[in-house]
Amino acid sequence: MTMKRFLVAGLTAAAVLAAIGCGDTTKETEPIIRPVCFQKVESSSGKRLRTFSGVSKAQTETNLSFQVEGIVQTIDVREGQPIKKGDRIATLDTIDMTLKLEELRASMANARVQQETARSNLNRVRELYKNNNIALSEYEAAKNQYASARATYQSKQKQLDLQKRQLSYGVLTAPTDGHVAEVPVEKNENASAGQLVASIISGSRMEVEVGMPGTLIHHIQQGIQASVRFAHDDKTYTGTVTRVSQVTSAASTYPVSVLLDEESDKLRPGMPAEVSFAFGDRGGAENGKILVPACAVAEDSQGRFVYLLEMGPEDGLATAHRHPVVVGELTGAGLEILDGLEGGQFIVISGISMITE
Repeated sequence: MTMKRFLVAGLTAAAVLAAIGCGDTTKETEPIIRPVCFQKVESSSGKRLRTFSGVSKAQTETNLSFQVEGIVQTIDVREGQPIKKGDRIATLDTIDMTLKLEELRASMANARVQQETARSNLNRVRELYKNNNIALSEYEAAKNQYASARATYQSKQKQLDLQKRQLSYGVLTAPTDGHVAEVPVEKNENASAGQLVASIISGSRMEVEVGMPGTLIHHIQQGIQASVRFAHDDKTYTGTVTRVSQVTSAASTYPVSVLLDEESDKLRPGMPAEVSFAFGDRGGAENGKILVPACAVAEDSQGRFVYLLEMGPEDGLATAHRHPVVVGELTGAGLEILDGLEGGQFIVISGISMITE
């Protein structure tokens, strides 16, 4: 942890001897002790924290629609309502589909009769043919008649099964437990096939989606950790990257999803959030770097420099010495020192303009 303290440093201590006339009379001035704020130099882990804005969403969001067109007859849920798997959400007016189903049942029953009649006739003709009482052509005609009746019956059966399935599409049910997020249709409205009827959110944990720029997306992989904060909540949540998109969004960024590691009843879909990732800097995390406050570095005609503190024998007192440094990038964590400082040293971080060697 970075240590900041106030230290009383002997910065300009001088004894001035003034000779008056020819005598030995001397006058000694009191040393001026200036208080300064200092900090211990520490080597960073080589990690840089980057924060991105995102929006929370449900872990799973399912949009439901009818597979057939029809008039909405009932809406059995409301927005925000908890729902169980299999609960009815909405129904269509299925009178026309029901009438067609009955017609197909009657038609199939007639086809069944025709098939049985053709089978009986084929059995009778077969026996006559075996006894040489009819010609081969009559026997072949009976076989063809039965084959046609059988094909008609099978076709009607398939049509009936399809109509039953179509009729079942008039009832919309929940595919999973969750909460109703949206119901954008009204009763008696004509709903087309595929039109959104209800949206269900499920999953006990929230997910946050952020847009990652192309310069950083290669650092993000599934399974890495991130920290998440919400504007209305002082708590910092931990999360895990669950999805990294391979294509850019409309904003020319790559969508990245972070699933929170814990549940919270304070969170809802659509809440703004800030997601922070720790990225490795140049040289890797194993090569620690020196970061100091930008205000600790001064510059003049001789170059950039800091004031190192040499601790004295008396507690709370030190002497400041000018020390040249080579600086690198200015990051959110401080100014990078490429050369001139080592971990464990103490530097002045306030009031540098008032200090001399």
